[in-house]
Amino acid sequence: MDYLEINTENLVLKPLGKKYLNSTIQYAMDYENTKYMCHLPDETVGEAEEFLANVENEWKKEQPKFLEFAIIYNDIHIGAVSVYFENDAGELGMSRTGERGGRRNKSASEDSLEYQYELNL
Repeated sequence: MDYLEINTENLVLKPLGKKYLNSTIQYAMDYENTKYMCHLPDETVGEAEEFLANVENEWKKEQPKFLEFAIIYNDIHIGAVSVYFENDAGELGMSRTGERGGRRNKSASEDSLEYQYELNL
């Protein structure tokens, strides 16, 4: 798949990968933040490294089974938006870190709905 970057008024979505290891750990290893997320690593740094390597490899495929985007806000990686494809449908997930997680900041949630349409899901 070609490199895909999505720019909205508030955020930038870029392909997630190994360069985001430290910031991914901040939200992926916070149980309260990810307890309903099925695909994120949540126990060890090694698990996170393997996850990000798999994400990078999936981005290289012509027809990926999933896409993981880094959410960038003011040049800071604050979370991820994922789309997992199955049975001609896409399942959208999102996780954010710290003060930008949960219901306190709706901009990432609102923008993620735009992504669905831009990706023609």
